[in-house]
Amino acid sequence: MTWAPALATIVSILAAVMAFVSARRAGREAHGITTLNHKVAALDRQAEQMRDDYRDLIKAIAGISESIGRKAEANVTRLGMVLAAGEVVRAHPQANKPLCAAIEQLTDAYADSVSGRGHPISIADHIESIRTGFRESLAEIERMRSELLT
Repeated sequence: MTWAPALATIVSILAAVMAFVSARRAGREAHGITTLNHKVAALDRQAEQMRDDYRDLIKAIAGISESIGRKAEANVTRLGMVLAAGEVVRAHPQANKPLCAAIEQLTDAYADSVSGRGHPISIADHIESIRTGFRESLAEIERMRSELLT
């Protein structure tokens, strides 16, 4: 009978250790899930911000065709709007090189056209390049999101 209290003590200590280890593991797993959720939410916010910035850029570009042939003040104002919207998209952390290059080509061509140094620009060609870069950037964000969730 002298072993019974010692055995009960050992079992109690093992149960306490197991409970401690289990609680620590659960805490780490909960922290990991929370961190993962924050990372996914951050990527979702980046994607939404990129969509908004792209929409603003396209709206500014749409005004190019409206201002062509008008007095220089309208063209310079529109150029400023396109440059600003383009820089916002280019500054996005997930904007890829093709997207940035396409925006730069458009803004350079439009600036040359407004200043009288260049030829009239084909907006459709530039928009297609920008759209392709935008889609690739969003696909990269989606790939990063998928990697986190697998």
